Amino acid sequence: MTTMVDDYAQFGQVAISQAERTELYRHREMNDALALHGWEISIGEYVGSELQNPYRRRYRYRIGASSTAQATTLRLGAAFLTAHSGLGALPGIIPILAAASFQPALIAVHPNAHETAWPPWLKVHDVLAERIVFRVREAL
Repeated sequence: MTTMVDDYAQFGQVAISQAERTELYRHREMNDALALHGWEISIGEYVGSELQNPYRRRYRYRIGASSTAQATTLRLGAAFLTAHSGLGALPGIIPILAAASFQPALIAVHPNAHETAWPPWLKVHDVLAERIVFRVREAL
């Protein structure tokens, strides 16, 4: 939700579609799976000291004439979150992001293909945080 609200805080083309915002709103009281295709949302436990609290870094990428992808990284207390959308328009980008995301340090919230334990065994310290913050830019 923070990523969707933040999408309007910056001027320019909106990266998140009305259909995606409607799906999140519809899901607020549902018990079924959230159907946000082309999204990757992960969380980890931040133990570093360099990122402010709260911290936000956001990138938008124009893909062709009509598609836009976005990448948001947030630190809220000990929570380190990433949310990427529009990834379906970039063939092959999801495996690149998965390889770059230090999966032992982040747990996939969406899509979540398997059960996970909290907290992750590897914590997000400052070196990992820097790598994760810039992973989309590096992958592109």
